[in-house]
Amino acid sequence: AKIDSDIFTSLYLIGQIGGSSINMEAGDMSETADMGIYLGFGAGTIIKDCVIVELVLSSSNGSLSIDGTKGDLNYTATTINVGYKFAL
Repeated sequence: AKIDSDIFTSLYLIGQIGGSSINMEAGDMSETADMGIYLGFGAGTIIKDCVIVELVLSSSNGSLSIDGTKGDLNYTATTINVGYKFAL
């Protein structure tokens, strides 16, 4: 969305979906991991046509079985991404 400001040139929403995988080593134990779903959403802005700032909340889930004991795994993160946009 275009906004009327001398500093912020645009605002946008972010949506992400995908598969999540689990990589781990548990020594001599027998482990299996099932893939889950990755979801993320957030918002971003461009400042002065060159600096990108985004805030994203993401969540991954899956399941893990170690030596026959199964459990669910959930991981959430909040990230702040900052970048610089330039023309090549």
